Amino acid sequence: MKPIRYIVLIVTTRCNLSCCYCYSGEVLSHRDMTDEVIERSLEIAARGEVPLHLQITGGEPTLVPHLVERILKRARNTIRRPYTIGLQTNGTNLSVDLVEKLRHFNVQVGISLDGPPTVHEKLRGKIALTLKGIKILEYFRIPFRVTTVVTSQNVGSMDRLLYMLSNFREIRGIGLDILVRKGRALSDNLIAPPLPEKLKEGIRSFVRTCKAINKMRSTPILLREQERLKEGLSKGRSKFFCHALQGESIAVMPDGEVFPCGQTAGDRRFFVGNVWNLDESKLDILKQFTPSEEGCKNCAIQNFCPGDCPSRTFYNEELSNLACIMYQAIWEAMEVTSS
Repeated sequence: MKPIRYIVLIVTTRCNLSCCYCYSGEVLSHRDMTDEVIERSLEIAARGEVPLHLQITGGEPTLVPHLVERILKRARNTIRRPYTIGLQTNGTNLSVDLVEKLRHFNVQVGISLDGPPTVHEKLRGKIALTLKGIKILEYFRIPFRVTTVVTSQNVGSMDRLLYMLSNFREIRGIGLDILVRKGRALSDNLIAPPLPEKLKEGIRSFVRTCKAINKMRSTPILLREQERLKEGLSKGRSKFFCHALQGESIAVMPDGEVFPCGQTAGDRRFFVGNVWNLDESKLDILKQFTPSEEGCKNCAIQNFCPGDCPSRTFYNEELSNLACIMYQAIWEAMEVTSS
């Protein structure tokens, strides 16, 4: 098997929130990952010598802390290649005991947070519990990053999210994921990807706000998409959005079924086997959905833009140019703020 560089372990389909755009839609039966699937997944993770990232997610993974701990312990005992490990959580169920374990195993923590309190409450709910979880991370001095799903409902309030986050010492960065039209995002008429002009305006304000806030912080809040542009500019690299495009990524469901990435997990159109019988010839299935470069002509960032998520291109169809608008707006804001 070709060495896998990125493995997503979907340890449970259970969740304690009911996000209005949940990509999983309405989950009729909840499943937790079995010990056999964990063992087999980590056997795959142990193969090869290239660096690996192992991402624990769900559902909400903190609802099964015993499985999270089992993975952390087994990974340390099993994987000999260089690797990092992360946990993506809504933060509502973080406990002192679990956070201490995350620190012990040097886990990279990601918090899903979609806006200032009133906005997040509307989109996801339980904002008070999320902030309580962040405060536990703060107490134990555990760095964390935030992932924000950008929608029509929050695109105008992302700068206010930054002001809220600036109160936390351990915040290290924020990533912006444009809404994908699947699951509940297809059935809820009130939730949609942002309009192009609103996205451009929101991103410009976001970058300006981030720069102003960072002037007052000893540790800056890094915008993931801005850092991607900087890295591409410094290396002059060609477009590379994710390992799934190279057939070097898998997402494992609780029952062992495998898909090329977390975004496509559960979609039978992207099924590539299970952890015991992978169809390696299909691991790069997302290549066919690489965004067209026709619109890149004469773009100022065409030579170092990372491009867009291929699965988002597939699901969003006619809205697939929103990532271009986002990166162009970030670049324009960078140019203005640096002059």
